[in-house]
Amino acid sequence: MAFQSQINIQQGYGVPGDKYSDSPVRAAAYSLNSASNDLNIVGQTMYTIPSGLQGVAAAGNDTGVPGTNTFAGLLVNPKVYASLGTQADGPLAPTMTIKNNSVGELATMGQFFVSLPALANIGDLVIYDNLSGAIETIPPGTPLPAGYSFGFAEVKVFIADSVGDDGRFLAVIELTPTLVIPV
Repeated sequence: MAFQSQINIQQGYGVPGDKYSDSPVRAAAYSLNSASNDLNIVGQTMYTIPSGLQGVAAAGNDTGVPGTNTFAGLLVNPKVYASLGTQADGPLAPTMTIKNNSVGELATMGQFFVSLPALANIGDLVIYDNLSGAIETIPPGTPLPAGYSFGFAEVKVFIADSVGDDGRFLAVIELTPTLVIPV
């Protein structure tokens, strides 16, 4: 093992799923039961409560129709989950993915770091894919694309030079149940 040869002056800005500020937070624990373990990604996935199942949440909206399942929130708080690693790299590999039937904390109010797939602007609205729960953003006034639901959130802070190893961008969103849903 080589000795450390570089000291970074700037520390990392945030971890997807972590709280950004001391703003009020509303979150609840749910048993995660998505179509696949690979969909349960902290700071990247929105959930709904499947019809008739209390205490259970699934990534996305399994009906595919916006507003038919109750919105459960964004998977947050990455430091409370046991890391079981990955099948490819073994039990010590870092991961932000949680296995199905684990208890996850889903937030419906508060400011959190998230990992976005593309550049965003402050004020953009957060939407999620009905099949996977993966979050994306759209500018205000843009119609809701087919196959997506509104995530009751907007971008509050975007860090333009925060591209991760996976090509995703770090941002802060504010979840609030009072935003107007785009048509």
